[in-house]
Amino acid sequence: MKKPIAGTIIVCSLILLRLPSTQAEEIEPWFTPTPTPALSSVDAPITTSYGSIGSDAQLLNPSITSANPANCTTTALWPHESSHLPGTINAGVQQKCPIPVVNNSVEAKLWEKRWWGYNIIDGPRYSDLGTRKISTVYVNAACRTNSIRVTGYGHYEWMGIHVVSSEVSKTVDIDC
Repeated sequence: MKKPIAGTIIVCSLILLRLPSTQAEEIEPWFTPTPTPALSSVDAPITTSYGSIGSDAQLLNPSITSANPANCTTTALWPHESSHLPGTINAGVQQKCPIPVVNNSVEAKLWEKRWWGYNIIDGPRYSDLGTRKISTVYVNAACRTNSIRVTGYGHYEWMGIHVVSSEVSKTVDIDC
């Protein structure tokens, strides 16, 4: 018996459409900005090479001249085999600011390479919101021989406006 090719193509197409996304979908689900009635787009930031702020932010606060006014630096910490918990992979994201900032927080996800792109193996994980200079969050998973990527974002609040300081990523080939 021959199976119809059209049926096989339809089934394969449906499987491919349900594959997980290779990009982070939620940028800041835990962050609730200070209510500001005049801000219409705090949840839809403008992204620049330096970071992002709500699109109305500079109109409402002319003193904000850059997308990262506190000059915070976000860093992806290299994925590596754990030395303190054998059989696992560790990675993280850290944000450092020159001064304490309100709601300093970071997000991290750990990914592994698949034939269609990357698949999340841990996260998203979020650091606690706090007024501080440094915020760090870690992700981990069972060790596997593969290309492993950590991605993340740094966030803080400046003059009542939610700022995404930057998006970071590091990829390493791990051989367990």
